[in-house]
Amino acid sequence: MIPASTNFRTGEEMTVLVVDDATQMRRLVCSVLKKHGFKTVDVADGCFAIHRLEESHYDAIVTDLEMPKVSGDELVSIIRNSSDPIVRNVPIIVVSSKADAETVAALELLGIDAFIEKPVDQLLLLQTIDRLLKKSRESKR
Repeated sequence: MIPASTNFRTGEEMTVLVVDDATQMRRLVCSVLKKHGFKTVDVADGCFAIHRLEESHYDAIVTDLEMPKVSGDELVSIIRNSSDPIVRNVPIIVVSSKADAETVAALELLGIDAFIEKPVDQLLLLQTIDRLLKKSRESKR
């Protein structure tokens, strides 16, 4: 549970794409984000995420790593190589139980902005999104 006194910016109408093949994990992440003012769109794998990214832009992406069809690392690579600069530069947070140094280093080379180990620390997730969105807004100025 996140203390009510925790000072976060609210989502301010920002939308986060949540990608995870585990329904319970998607529900948890979406619930935490919605409680803090974010809009969320959730999908079950990277393939669905790619389709959503073709239809709309998102302010951030939270994705699992190990998923069927299109994995999280493949999704990151596709996003970072997109011809659309808005898609290419969206902040990406990978959330996974596969947290060994080699995996995280490989993801950083692909261009992730942050890595959070499962089980998800809700406070850390909110702090990370807050920091990345602030950085993203500053870079657009």
